[in-house]
Amino acid sequence: MQLIYLFWGILLSTGVWAYEPFTFYELSQIQNTPKPIKIRGFLYQTSDKQWVLAAEPNLKSCCIGKKFAQQIFLDKFQTPSSFHAVVEMTGLLTVETSSSGQKIYVLKNAALLPPEENSYAWVLLACIPIGCSGFWLFRRRQL
Repeated sequence: MQLIYLFWGILLSTGVWAYEPFTFYELSQIQNTPKPIKIRGFLYQTSDKQWVLAAEPNLKSCCIGKKFAQQIFLDKFQTPSSFHAVVEMTGLLTVETSSSGQKIYVLKNAALLPPEENSYAWVLLACIPIGCSGFWLFRRRQL
């Protein structure tokens, strides 16, 4: 099984296989085959230092790592130096079974994507046509 994860990791890291956008609502529909995904969520750390990506913000410590249907455990995840409230991650989503028989979702080779920065350049670019139109209308009324 480790060979399969290594193969998927190579495909994903070289860009041969694209990450598919994914939501927490789709977790219940996933089969047991590994799937390369890109997903947004909230990062939490359990009491035993395991990282978890959850769909809900502001989880209490009693819920972290317990609600398996809406949480994804992160495997081989590098602890981030800093992160924002909502993070976007990529990796290979797999389904495992716990000792109690519950489905556990694991994101293998999880990687944190850099946050998208809102650029004010787009606002300035939108102002140029509006300003030109206003100037043209002003000049037209004066003639």
